[in-house]
Amino acid sequence: MPPAPASPPHDLPPNIVVTRHVLPPREEIASVPRRYGAGTLLVITTAYALLFAGFKAFDADQIWWVATAIFLTGIGIAQMIAGPSKARGASMIAGAILLPLLMIGAGMYYDASSGQSPFRRDFLLPVCGGLLGVPLGYAGGVLVGGIFLLMRYADAVISRMRRPKAEEEPLDAQLAERGEPE
Repeated sequence: MPPAPASPPHDLPPNIVVTRHVLPPREEIASVPRRYGAGTLLVITTAYALLFAGFKAFDADQIWWVATAIFLTGIGIAQMIAGPSKARGASMIAGAILLPLLMIGAGMYYDASSGQSPFRRDFLLPVCGGLLGVPLGYAGGVLVGGIFLLMRYADAVISRMRRPKAEEEPLDAQLAERGEPE
């Protein structure tokens, strides 16, 4: 048997049914928070340590270490400035700006160290870097935001595992219950 409908409000005729449409909660986008503490700095340091350990394991050239750190840090700063509602767009814009600059810098590095550059410096380099910068900026934003999303879930799990602290009453109240010695 279906439940009886709720009675209509007093100011409406009985043949009008009032329904309340509840919107689902808005999906929260993981991005770099604007304020964070020492635990967040430790997580960021650990993420960079894992990244650099991967570069060391694959014996990558030093320019890859520096360029990737600058790229991901720039995306993180762009997300922090733009806020969570515009984090995706900020990541793509930062990628489109940073990748061509980093490619030009890598070309200058290779020119200085070996005399030959694997990159062409004509107009094609900034255009290709800009076109690749948008999807790579988005992917970098997903990685950066994913670290903070995992950290948020870890904080929630850790806070559930903590036991509440027992409240202590003042010493005077305990003496008052026992009675003062005379």
